[in-house]
Amino acid sequence: ADCYCRSHLIICRAGAMTVAEVSAAGRPAIFVPLAIAGGHQAENVAHLVNNGAALMIEQAPGFEQALCETVCQLLDSPNRLEELTRNLSTHCGSGTQSSAEIMAERVLSYSLAG
Repeated sequence: ADCYCRSHLIICRAGAMTVAEVSAAGRPAIFVPLAIAGGHQAENVAHLVNNGAALMIEQAPGFEQALCETVCQLLDSPNRLEELTRNLSTHCGSGTQSSAEIMAERVLSYSLAG
């Protein structure tokens, strides 16, 4: 967790736990879905990518060049990193309540209403 929080940009696979950890840390990321995962890793990050909260680069021919160009563009545009972070916070709630707090509130409101 400490390494995530100290990072300005994370480049990682797109497994469910990795996506959850990166989202919880609220750090901008470039996700690289594992090609042999049958497409589910791309689905794990589709919501983030579609809402401008993360980037995704498929591991296909030309991957290294695409990754290099994307990282260079981000380094030249710190505002873009800030935008990714803001969008991540908006779409994932990072930096707000924890999942446990949200669940506790919902359980309590349900039991009090019932």
